Amino acid sequence: LSSGSVAHEEYPAPTLVKELIEFSLGRNWYGYSDSLGRRETRASLAYLENSLNRDFNYTSDNIVVSMGGTAALGSIISFLASESSRGEVLVATPNYPPLVKAIANNFEIKLIELDWEGSLSLAPLISGVQNQTRAVFLQTVINPTGKKVPESELEQLILSVPKDVIVILDECHECISTVGQPPSRARSSENVIRIKSLSKSLSIPGLKIGWFVAAQEFNSRYYEWASTTFGGPPSIYSLMLAVLGRFEGWRNEGKEALRKPDLAVLSKHYAFTED
Repeated sequence: LSSGSVAHEEYPAPTLVKELIEFSLGRNWYGYSDSLGRRETRASLAYLENSLNRDFNYTSDNIVVSMGGTAALGSIISFLASESSRGEVLVATPNYPPLVKAIANNFEIKLIELDWEGSLSLAPLISGVQNQTRAVFLQTVINPTGKKVPESELEQLILSVPKDVIVILDECHECISTVGQPPSRARSSENVIRIKSLSKSLSIPGLKIGWFVAAQEFNSRYYEWASTTFGGPPSIYSLMLAVLGRFEGWRNEGKEALRKPDLAVLSKHYAFTED
């Protein structure tokens, strides 16, 4: 049985996250969010992503704030179908059934079973790519087994598929299985879309918040579709994600204390101090 996250009594949402939301409420958070999320927030999340691999060179244009992992995949697939529903999507299994259904509602799909009890080779996915393949979808940590796909296998998959085939990676469970190498540079390829969610990493499934990372060209096309379908993600999460992106990025880089130049990247209106 799953509650959607780890035990929240033992792993409650960080106090800072709660304070940031309370601060936003106290300011009567106003105005529309950008359809991709506020730029300051996206810049912070790009900083966080770049802290995971020195070869990553993301900017705010590569980030789209979403309402959780499931909504992110659903909107990506719906957008792709709006451009053309022709083609087939390869889906690695085991997988999370609602995600598979979201794809099947828009495209013909082919389920590719992986030997998750073994070494989790992605060779079946690679060999399954055909002329009609539009995209490949897999979880980097398999739900429900919790087993991580080896980084070398992910890299081989990304480098093997044609550039016009989109590789969609569900990275939402990587906080659970952190054994192995840091993310490969291949994950930042132009045809890769990486979905992230805070439901598991912060044990806050009720907030329904996350982001995805994609090529600037893809996000530029996605922007108009998003603005005319759901508008944009809730503005109240903007401050939370902006601060989380910077603080987590600083921690990944081994920073132990903050100084005024560090805090200058956050809006002066939030009045952060070194203390």
